Amino acid sequence: MTVALSRRAADRRVWRNPTITAWLALFAACVVAIVGYQVLSGPWAEAWFQLVAWASISAFAIGARRHRSLTVPWIAVASGFVLFAIGDLLFSLNEYVFHVDGFPSSADVAYLAGYPVLAVGLAALVKRGRTSGRTAIIDAGIVVVPLAVAGWVYIIEPLASQVDLGPLERAVSTAYPIGDLLCIAVLVRLMAGFDGRSSSGQPALGMLVAGLGSLLLGDVLFLSTTLTATYISGGWTDGLFLISYIALGVTGMCASIVDVGRPQPIPDVSLSRRRLVLLAIAALLIPTMLAVQWFREAQLTVPIVVGGTITSFLLVVARMSGLVQALEVSRSKLRFDATHDPLTGLPNRQLCSDRLTETLSSGVGGAMLFVDLDRFKAVNDTLGHHVGDDVLVEVADVLRATVRNHDLVARLAGDEFVVLIESENETELLMIAQRLVDGLRVTRGEGASRLLVTASVGLVRWPRNTPEDQAHKLMRAADSAMYDAKRSNGNQMVIASF
Repeated sequence: MTVALSRRAADRRVWRNPTITAWLALFAACVVAIVGYQVLSGPWAEAWFQLVAWASISAFAIGARRHRSLTVPWIAVASGFVLFAIGDLLFSLNEYVFHVDGFPSSADVAYLAGYPVLAVGLAALVKRGRTSGRTAIIDAGIVVVPLAVAGWVYIIEPLASQVDLGPLERAVSTAYPIGDLLCIAVLVRLMAGFDGRSSSGQPALGMLVAGLGSLLLGDVLFLSTTLTATYISGGWTDGLFLISYIALGVTGMCASIVDVGRPQPIPDVSLSRRRLVLLAIAALLIPTMLAVQWFREAQLTVPIVVGGTITSFLLVVARMSGLVQALEVSRSKLRFDATHDPLTGLPNRQLCSDRLTETLSSGVGGAMLFVDLDRFKAVNDTLGHHVGDDVLVEVADVLRATVRNHDLVARLAGDEFVVLIESENETELLMIAQRLVDGLRVTRGEGASRLLVTASVGLVRWPRNTPEDQAHKLMRAADSAMYDAKRSNGNQMVIASF
């Protein structure tokens, strides 16, 4: 019985997942829209197409307003789709009402106006999101540059070189793939700024990517089939355009739409497996395209291909450079964390021991001060450990300020500190030690709870050429002298013999 209830609860959690809900809604709406479009024919099919398009745009506006996300960037994105829908409407009117079959037409004006408006909206989302700059731009460039080269080789150049088209027709034809590449570039930049391991904004962003991806893929198929004279009205191309409208509507209905335009945490410069695979595929796109063109014995625009190859290579090098730099920073942080106290930032026992051994091996004389705080336990017991932590941080600051820059101040554990001073001048050593005792007077609390924290210090000197194996003996001698100072009511220094 318990197992069955657990399974039902798990099933409910799955169905309540916003990402799953969004994709199921998109799938169901697309099935209904495409089936209806295929069942109907002629003007009725075009009317159904218009109904789906405008209903989807209306759903986006209603959902975005409900989630208080009808902001300027999203209005611009929706306006781009509105212009596309107006273009579809004008195309249908020209075909079925006015019986006009010219190119370019009024529909092309609306279509081409939609691309810059859509790109501006996406760019505004990128700007408002303030996602990671350098890494996201490089990743986007690695993906976009090969796509731009492929777009030029397979679509833009063939369209521009068609001799049966006039100058205006060629200009309008090539403007479509250029608009597609513009939107792809901004969309990839928006996606690159999101960390794929974070769920914030993912359902709405996924719907937006699905919609724009369907739109751009539909454009590519339309242009490709137009070049080869194989375009069929009502085929997969129109189905992709329907999917793009529906995905926009689902985007507006997602509650996570509010997260797409919000500032995002800077994603880690390290590569997730999914992003690494995507970047690898993008980097191999130009060499693959060269192989295909060679196999087809097709002509290539060498400057474009060479420029794209060099740019892609430099972007990959820049990305690797960022990874190497991040690795060095990570290594430095690990080394620091392994040898320093996390609370005070002072060297820990291990680094103190290494430094003492290193100093003894150099043959230099010096002194060790073993510092233990008086009444520190009372601070923790009466005022709390957070106050005790503040006292330790303040003591660390006092110790740093008292000694010289090249002297070592370390925290061994709890309220125990060690200071290593490289000097054979006894007067200087005693002056530094006394200044340290006088400076360590930290008060906490008010009234009857007021506590004064002082220090008991044990000092031991070592002469020149002291063997390295005497390090532990020095530590024990300084520790013993510190306890002698503490037994004498603290707030003083005791010098040990060595």
